[in-house]
Amino acid sequence: MFGRLLRSSPARRAAACAAVSGAATFACAAPASSSGDAPAGGAFSSRPGGTLWAFGNNLSGCLGLGDEKKRTRPTLVEHLEHTPAVFLSARDNNSAVLDAEGNMYTFGSGEFGNLGAAAYSLDMPCATVPIKVAGGGGGGGEGGAAIKTNQTHKVCVGTFHSLCIDGDGALFAWGRASKGQLGLGKDRRSNQGTPTRVEGVPGAARDIACGRSFSLCLNDLGDVYSWGDGADGALGHGDKARAAVPTKVAALAGKGVVQVAAGRDSSFALCGDGRVFSWGR
Repeated sequence: MFGRLLRSSPARRAAACAAVSGAATFACAAPASSSGDAPAGGAFSSRPGGTLWAFGNNLSGCLGLGDEKKRTRPTLVEHLEHTPAVFLSARDNNSAVLDAEGNMYTFGSGEFGNLGAAAYSLDMPCATVPIKVAGGGGGGGEGGAAIKTNQTHKVCVGTFHSLCIDGDGALFAWGRASKGQLGLGKDRRSNQGTPTRVEGVPGAARDIACGRSFSLCLNDLGDVYSWGDGADGALGHGDKARAAVPTKVAALAGKGVVQVAAGRDSSFALCGDGRVFSWGR
């Protein structure tokens, strides 16, 4: 792919050079470990027209280019060339893209069900090209619903699990569940290969974040909920205990939180007045 790009028209080469500087959306995969090694994944930029460009490491095909070869320059993701990308998320060796109609595409490692696609079972090694995710399973409680096709509003890719929000503000999770990071309850610790409804967050979900083994969600009431592994205090509940279901972060009540973010073992909340709160390791 990279060689073809270099031999392509001047217009395409010029577009590649501008892929980062003129990007409308940008996402970068985090390092796979704290050892200083190169990131397992890579970086992406979406041009205003919606074309997706990828570069960097390419473990498990997480660049979506049809192979696992590293790219040192922005390379067009041809499988989505005619699918305008409007939202990106990448972490380690997994990636996800939303198009203008709310369709979700994933690529990279299939370990633990990270791709969220029924056609790629829990033991599927990887997908080196984007695959469309649709449907989904029931939730952690009674009345769980499937994700609405063509209405995915936001997606967040974590190290071993992912979250997404549909157009109605419903929250879904898939991937590894061993430490409660999917929020499905103590009796639901099996990995999920398709998006599964997460109950327990009142109102509509507005923002999401994935740490290594925990999750965060901000609802439309301004409250922050966290669940999963609390070993490093990343849940913000004043202890290091796990939470198998979404649990309100009481210390942030009334603070006017408008956005949440997560690192490997740390969490952050941005407030409407510009204040930032952080916790974890």
